[in-house]
Amino acid sequence: MFFFSQKVQNSNFQIFPNFIKKMEKLPNLQNDSFFSKTDLDTHNENIQVLVRIRPLSSKELSEGARSCILLDPQNPQKIILDCKPEIKTFSFDYVGNDQMTQKSLFELIGMPLSLICLEGYNICIFAYGQTGAGKTYTMQGRCESPDEKGLQPKVFEYLFELVKKMKQEEDCEIAIKCSYLEIYNEQINDLVRK
Repeated sequence: MFFFSQKVQNSNFQIFPNFIKKMEKLPNLQNDSFFSKTDLDTHNENIQVLVRIRPLSSKELSEGARSCILLDPQNPQKIILDCKPEIKTFSFDYVGNDQMTQKSLFELIGMPLSLICLEGYNICIFAYGQTGAGKTYTMQGRCESPDEKGLQPKVFEYLFELVKKMKQEEDCEIAIKCSYLEIYNEQINDLVRK
């Protein structure tokens, strides 16, 4: 999963710093063992990468499969790929283990990116991976279960909750523009307009 933010250069955009400071009551994830690192660099305009390790499916477990991805206890931002002919290591900004919950992912990425969106930044969350890697579950989840909602519905709910609170506290007009795209077989599909 890749994510980044980019400052909007629009002189008509009104920023609400006092409101944002009040709303930045993010949970303390220091003791959360799902993450490699807990401080999202929200004002970094570079692409940041989070790898979420998918747990083995019940079918994989029944077939005796084992994960080929290991976490490096000495460097939690690194994963070890147990493959042949040699073991390979990769480093990322964030690594979420196979026990990472949808809620934990939202608290790490969704909440802070929603807040900086209200500061006038464009944000993008890009899920990438092979078929069955968990992209749809991560982004959409299972909407019928509150604990399993993905980033997309949670970010929208949170963003509109923040906007509602902002409008109650300040006389303001807010415009939100959103796109939700899928790239499949080299075709770009706009999932909002379907």
